[in-house]
Amino acid sequence: MRCFIAAEISDKVRTAISSIMRSADDSTLKMVDSGIMHITLKFLGEIGGDDADMCKRILDECAGHPIPLRFSGGGAFPSPYAARVIYVGATSPGLVQLAECIRKRTAQYGDNKPFVCHVTVARARHRPVNATKLVEKLNAINFDDEVRTISIKKSTLTPTGPVYEDIYVKKLA
Repeated sequence: MRCFIAAEISDKVRTAISSIMRSADDSTLKMVDSGIMHITLKFLGEIGGDDADMCKRILDECAGHPIPLRFSGGGAFPSPYAARVIYVGATSPGLVQLAECIRKRTAQYGDNKPFVCHVTVARARHRPVNATKLVEKLNAINFDDEVRTISIKKSTLTPTGPVYEDIYVKKLA
C-alpha cells in the first residue's frame, strides 16, 4: 500500500486556507480539498503490513506532546512565476525535530528529501502557472496553532484526486 506520515492541521487552518482558495477560482489549478490538507512529514511509498506496524512503533517513540506551529504566508514550488505546487508556509522547530526523528528511522522507505514545513493547497493542472496573485492572497495567513495528531495514511490515487485512509492515528497528549 502507498503510504505517508502526516501532521494533521486544525479546522482553524483549513477554514482560513479555504476562504482564500475559494476566491482564487483558477481553472489552471487543481485545488486540494480542505478535508485532506495536511503537512507531510515523510512519504513512505509502497509498504506492507509489517512495515506499517514498524512505522506505528516509530511514531509512538518519536511523537509525544502537541507541537507549536506558526502558519505564515504562501509560496510555490519551484517559484510563484512557474508554479507546479502552491502552498501555505509554516514554521515549527518541534515539527522539524519530529520529521527528522521519523526520517532517520524510516530511511529505507520512500523518499528522503529534506523536510519542508508546508501545506499544499493547489497543484498546476497541466503545466507550470503564474501563481503570484494567489501567493499574495495566501500571504494574509499569519497565526499560531499546534499539531495535536500525527497519522500514517494510505493514499490511493484516482482520476479525481487522492483518497486517504488512516492506517494509524497518534494523538499528541
